[in-house]
Amino acid sequence: MEWMDCGQEEALLKECQWAEEHVKDEDVPQPAPDELEMIIKRIEEECRR
Repeated sequence: MEWMDCGQEEALLKECQWAEEHVKDEDVPQPAPDELEMIIKRIEEECRR
């Protein structure tokens, strides 16, 4: 099963390349410093159930 055909992959690649060249890192919302730890803790709690 393929998730996209060759034309879609090319379009996605072009969009990613454009974003790398035109979108500044500071324009992208950053997660809270402890967000990863919170997600890991939530997953660990669910695994214990």
